[in-house]
Amino acid sequence: MLGGIDPILIFTFPKAPPPPPAGGVPVATKSAFDWLAQNVGIPIPIYLSERGTGIYVESESGALAIDTVAEKKYDETSKANVTYQRAIQNDVTVNLFAKRDSILLSVLLAMTDIIFQKIIGTNYNVAYINGPTVILNGLLQGFSRNTGLDDNLIRLSLHLSKAKEQSKLVTSTLNIAKNTGSIPVGGSAL
Repeated sequence: MLGGIDPILIFTFPKAPPPPPAGGVPVATKSAFDWLAQNVGIPIPIYLSERGTGIYVESESGALAIDTVAEKKYDETSKANVTYQRAIQNDVTVNLFAKRDSILLSVLLAMTDIIFQKIIGTNYNVAYINGPTVILNGLLQGFSRNTGLDDNLIRLSLHLSKAKEQSKLVTSTLNIAKNTGSIPVGGSAL
């Protein structure tokens, strides 16, 4: 706990918007709550405090990796060599302790199972807030748990990625020029 504020983990699963009606005119939602549920999702918070939930943060670490390639070709406009950079990872690993009898431990384990089912569409968000560490639109990169025999604690490791990428589908089209010539009727083209 930092400054009296417990760390929090928030899972959000937006609903798929309803299909448009047959006429093609979208139906207005009944309330702001319906709009939030469809577009943003309903947040499921899990506070990470030993007293309140029985799940608490032991440690956290972050990593940032960038791929940098310096090309030897000369750029005419800037009169310099060209350097390209691409983001590889920006993630945080949170190590947690949980008491075996914690009810919210079951909720946390259920959330990771739901995420596992939604991996293909990445139709979920994970937020983690603990002091200077803030992830608002994260993805689950990995999750592990370890049970000790000599105590009633379960050790959890939650690996969150900050880089939620939007996959882009690249399509190519083949344009064939139309033939404006004609074949004479009753004759042969050859």
